[in-house]
Amino acid sequence: MMIEYCFILLLQSLSLVSFLSVFIASFVLLYWWWSRNDKWEIAPITGAIIVIFLIIMLGCASINIIFYPPSSSTTIMQNEKSLPTFTIEEKNEPPLPEYSIYDEEIYDAPIKTQIFLKVLVRGDTSKEDIENLLNHLYNLATTKRKFIYHNPPTNITIQAYNSKEKAKSGQWIMILLDHHDIKPKIMINERQVAQINAIPEKRFGLSEIARKRIWKDYMLLVQFAEKSAEKQYPTDFSMENLQVGQMLQLSSKIALMPKLNPIDVNDTIISILNAQTIPSGYIIKILRVADKDGVPWYYVDVMNSVGFYIDSGWINSMALIGQNRDHYDQQLENQYNLRIYLVENCKNEITKKYGISQDQLEEIISEAINKDWGYSRL
Repeated sequence: MMIEYCFILLLQSLSLVSFLSVFIASFVLLYWWWSRNDKWEIAPITGAIIVIFLIIMLGCASINIIFYPPSSSTTIMQNEKSLPTFTIEEKNEPPLPEYSIYDEEIYDAPIKTQIFLKVLVRGDTSKEDIENLLNHLYNLATTKRKFIYHNPPTNITIQAYNSKEKAKSGQWIMILLDHHDIKPKIMINERQVAQINAIPEKRFGLSEIARKRIWKDYMLLVQFAEKSAEKQYPTDFSMENLQVGQMLQLSSKIALMPKLNPIDVNDTIISILNAQTIPSGYIIKILRVADKDGVPWYYVDVMNSVGFYIDSGWINSMALIGQNRDHYDQQLENQYNLRIYLVENCKNEITKKYGISQDQLEEIISEAINKDWGYSRL
């Protein structure tokens, strides 16, 4: 309405200016005409021209009033008040918890363009707030461009953690996955969610922090025990890469040489004649590793099937190829038994160190698993 009113005022102003211009020009023209002729002779003509001019001006003014009637500002404001009003409601985003970016990796290749994001959630929060945060970060990630192969990115993964320690061990609270054309989905670790605002409790006279320390030390010892068992009784090794301390139960007989480097031909013949044959089922333990003409040789202790020492000498790694195929289950059983033995020693060491019983340690282990405490990996 205000625009129309301004337009009408503009037209009226232009009409007034044009009328004044025509009036002044006519007056000048009549004055010029009057001064060049006999005033009384041209008086009737001059009067007629003035009358015609006045009639034209009055007619134009009447038309202007009819088509563009003047309106007061009060009338316009009243008309404006009578118009319907529209209110644009602002869309409020859901509240987001306090967070920080822990790590961001971008993989850009012809097969896919992926954004992998890890965030740390801080302070008191809820499952809904974390879910809103993941959706918010996902929407931001989908707007990123300037990749070489795919715009927008084809794969987006966002993981939420509540501490750096859990981020290092991979204990996420919530994860959002978007792979290619699959609809984005959110996966929730309910055990981690349950611990967000949980109040720590005291058990066995130990705070939760102390129990977590016990769990951490216990798991470090357990991992060391597992690695020791795997090293002594490997099940996925290469015969050319055995390490000192590893043990292997033979599945077929093999030659044991007394020397690695004979001095001359006669010494070589003597070494071959003095070579011993180790029967299948015997166990060898690697003591040293040497290289001869690009081939690894192992100096080993030989033990019978019940573990009694028999002899020592050198074995060519090439002769070990194909060994232990038939005794994989036995190797695995030996590894398992050694692991159990070492883990029991770990439990005894932990109970002595912290002055707790075996039952209390078992309860702490169960609590750590149920609450998904996690642990540092060797």
